[in-house]
Amino acid sequence: MFHKNFYNAALHRGGCCDLFLRIGLTSRFVATLQTCESEVVDRFAPYMPKNLIVDVPQNLLDLAVRTNVTMPFGKWNGRFYFCSDLFKYVLTDEGVCYQFNGLDVEDMYRELDYIPQADRTKIDYNNYFDAELPPFNNITGAWSLDNGYVGQGFNSYPQRMVLTSARNGLLALLNGFEHNFDYTCRNFKQGYKIFLNSPESIPLTTGNYILVPHNDEVLVSIIPHYVMSAKNLHDIEPKKRQCFFNDERYLRYFKSYSQNNCQIECLVNYTISKCGCVKYWMPSKDFRLWFNLLLEPSAIPICGLEDVFCYTNAEEEMTLKIQNQTNEKIKDDNVKIMCDCMPSCNSLDYDFEISATYYNLEKTIIAWRDKYEHSDSRTARLIVYFREPQFTAIKRTIMFSISTLIANCGGIFGLFMGISSLSIIEFVYFFTMRLFSNLRQRHLIKKKLFQQD
Repeated sequence: MFHKNFYNAALHRGGCCDLFLRIGLTSRFVATLQTCESEVVDRFAPYMPKNLIVDVPQNLLDLAVRTNVTMPFGKWNGRFYFCSDLFKYVLTDEGVCYQFNGLDVEDMYRELDYIPQADRTKIDYNNYFDAELPPFNNITGAWSLDNGYVGQGFNSYPQRMVLTSARNGLLALLNGFEHNFDYTCRNFKQGYKIFLNSPESIPLTTGNYILVPHNDEVLVSIIPHYVMSAKNLHDIEPKKRQCFFNDERYLRYFKSYSQNNCQIECLVNYTISKCGCVKYWMPSKDFRLWFNLLLEPSAIPICGLEDVFCYTNAEEEMTLKIQNQTNEKIKDDNVKIMCDCMPSCNSLDYDFEISATYYNLEKTIIAWRDKYEHSDSRTARLIVYFREPQFTAIKRTIMFSISTLIANCGGIFGLFMGISSLSIIEFVYFFTMRLFSNLRQRHLIKKKLFQQD
């Protein structure tokens, strides 16, 4: 795709087409260039027009391979779907990606204007093509990481699995074409990057990912890692418990706090302070479309090719600062870490195991007694499922409260001093009832002796 855009842009610079076509092709190449490594940008940027204003998000969406092309069909919870009815596009640092089972943009961002070209499509899970299967009930209730599913049945938002097997998980047929393969823009790897993240978090392409090569079938067995915190932890300051509750740390762009969202917001603010612009995929409070910059000079624009060096260095500089501050904090507890993006007190992560094998689409289609048409397509299959029907959550709570400390101290004192509630009762008994009984007994004895005399 990168080579094709470069070839078209270079071909039409000589004047063989009209001005608008040349501008359109060059704009697409400039937009594509911003998803590449900085070394590639340095190589091609000198040949690009200096004053060309490019709507990078829209150009990337126009160039992106459509969902039904790159993912012809899929299967979820035992039902077959077209993947365009399951996946929504999302802008990332590496271009346009497709997301499954994430929260809608209005449930993630405080305002819809914070994110350019957001996908506002509502997923209808009743839009499967297995007509004999009964439809799902309407979705009711709400979900949050702190409270889980409240008042929701099987057809919930976000979706959840009931049965744990590869047959009932998510299956996606991934289709790539060799004429779209590129070895210049980012790296030599060919295939699909798969990221697993909590529904309320923004996917970061700089994190760990699963690589699905072409002509392979990859099975991903998921083990949820859920950490929940007791409410009494609110009494302890965040610095001591090393986590934030959702109502303790306000994020400017996101409705809910997570370490991922905090890191993104930190990067956005640092990029703006260093470069005066934001990358095309970043949320921004003052973001405006490029044609509004003429009307609102104070708006924060999207970074252009001339800013690639600046925002790349800004990200590396911020990462290095946080690393150095973290190392210094080990020696001196008073050192403050930039942005202080501690984990959320209630967090959801995923551990996973991967199995892979060779997948031959041609022989599979022939086995179905169907005709196979040769092309330059390279197909892979991805299956994601939960390994166990239940999982064990980790609960973070106070080990010793004040009342627990007092009770334990009382028990220890009783052990070493021989004092217990029964001992106290005996103590009172001997100094009251026993003493009174002895005095009365002595009085009766004296009375009898006096009568005998």
